[in-house]
Amino acid sequence: MLLLQKERPLNIEEYIAEHIVTISKKYNQINTFVSLENNAVSVTDVVAQHECKLDSFGKALNCGSLENVHTSELITSMVQHRLLRPDCIKSGWILVDYPNNADDVKHFFQMLIIPKM
Repeated sequence: MLLLQKERPLNIEEYIAEHIVTISKKYNQINTFVSLENNAVSVTDVVAQHECKLDSFGKALNCGSLENVHTSELITSMVQHRLLRPDCIKSGWILVDYPNNADDVKHFFQMLIIPKM
């Protein structure tokens, strides 16, 4: 459940104490389907792998690092490439370190990649 700033409880600790059973049930449901060990996709790791491989993404990253610029579109394309691999399509995924800004969110949702559970 996403709480907007105006809906945020005044005392977070009290809210958690009152709703701990509901929170734990939701966590258990999520944990049943996915695990960080098997489903985490770290964008930092994806970027590092492409930088080491010097494939097309790695070359684009190197050009961008010379100018200290990595475009949101490039990072989004790398994420899309990773999420379309069979392990992510079959088992789902949890993104770590992404999205970082409004452009990332916009580009990510334009991809419309939804894990199959």
